[in-house]
Amino acid sequence: GPADTKINGTRLVVWAVCGPPVSAAYYFPGNFRFVHQRDKAEFFIAFTKDDCNRALPGRPIYRVERMGALLTVVLDRRDIVGEQGITKRSLAHAVPRRPPVSDFP
Repeated sequence: GPADTKINGTRLVVWAVCGPPVSAAYYFPGNFRFVHQRDKAEFFIAFTKDDCNRALPGRPIYRVERMGALLTVVLDRRDIVGEQGITKRSLAHAVPRRPPVSDFP
């Protein structure tokens, strides 16, 4: 599983997001890998719009709130994914981390 997969000695973290991944990926270190198959993600960044935060089971570990309104929840799905047994084949579909591209220096 991902716990056994390392990049330069650092554990690989598999994540998905409900929405465009580029906004989150910009802030993540190189050992974070985005997957399109949400059910394979160890961590799921879920907006509350359209009840996306209810799309997958998981333990809420972080909430983003503004002016009392819940906007986003981060779900820890490691126990669930561990039971499903992520394989290296699943990670073959992970999107490699690329440095952000900007028109500004």
